[in-house]
Amino acid sequence: MKSITKIIQTTPQVHFNFYDGNADDIEAKVNAGSLDFGIIMGDCPIEDFESLILPDRNQFYAIFSENLPLAQKDKITPTDLIEYPIISSRQNLVNDKFRNWWGNLYDQVHTVANSNLAYTTSLLAGEGHSVQISYNNLYDKKLEGLTTRPLSPKVTDPNIVIWKKNRKLSNLGNLFLEKLRDSLSN
Repeated sequence: MKSITKIIQTTPQVHFNFYDGNADDIEAKVNAGSLDFGIIMGDCPIEDFESLILPDRNQFYAIFSENLPLAQKDKITPTDLIEYPIISSRQNLVNDKFRNWWGNLYDQVHTVANSNLAYTTSLLAGEGHSVQISYNNLYDKKLEGLTTRPLSPKVTDPNIVIWKKNRKLSNLGNLFLEKLRDSLSN
């Protein structure tokens, strides 16, 4: 966002449009040309795109009602969650990652909901019975009664900026990439 802020400050006539979606949605829109760039979170196959991997990684957390006994723990393990209904991502790559995290407990996991974006299902987690697994920064922290704990072992994903291969970028697109690359080299 710092790169975009710099562009807005130095070139006030520009206008950015943002679209929120999961990695599958973003990739499809970049591929179709309706988005110039996308930021995807996760270890997605990106051979069809030009890309820059950003230095910060997203860490997965358990998000749940502060009234659950889990709130007494510092970290959440697969064994801690086996008795709770689970809310997870709709994306297959994320689910495959958690199949490994759950290990031999995977067949005992009771998933009650999947979502393409974390906000709506964080409302369900706030009802007090289920546990959402998501990035810590994707739920509304203003929702009362929710708390989070990091997963253990730790699970993280990269942030990757993508754009379509062999596509001529606009002047603004080139400016954005220049500012982004500059910020990554500092």
